[in-house]
Amino acid sequence: MVAAVLVHPDRKEVIPLAIEPIVKQDGETKNDCERNATRRLLKRIKQQHPKLKLIITEDGIASNAPHIADLQSYGYHYILGAKPGDHAHLYDAVIKAGDNDRLHCFTTKHLDAKGSSSGTQWAKRL
Repeated sequence: MVAAVLVHPDRKEVIPLAIEPIVKQDGETKNDCERNATRRLLKRIKQQHPKLKLIITEDGIASNAPHIADLQSYGYHYILGAKPGDHAHLYDAVIKAGDNDRLHCFTTKHLDAKGSSSGTQWAKRL
């Protein structure tokens, strides 16, 4: 099952928006996959809520060209996770963006006993 929910950083509530099962589709010989279910889910959300402005956030499995093309075709903004071992080409592009002063950084400190911190880097339209 693939699920879409509405979240807001200033709210504790999570509102379910839509779900899409990962099942063999009628007439198909191959099993379905998360990518196909997500494609159907995005299409249905756009049909049911054509004026809803969304920022889609997903993990590294969504960081691929076909999925990004789907997101862009519906006019959605997106934040997709990526790890260096899984997305070497993307990381090379981010390094190049840093060399061209197009890389933005945001660091947060956590208030735990260790005083740890984490950082996020992003580049607009690599």
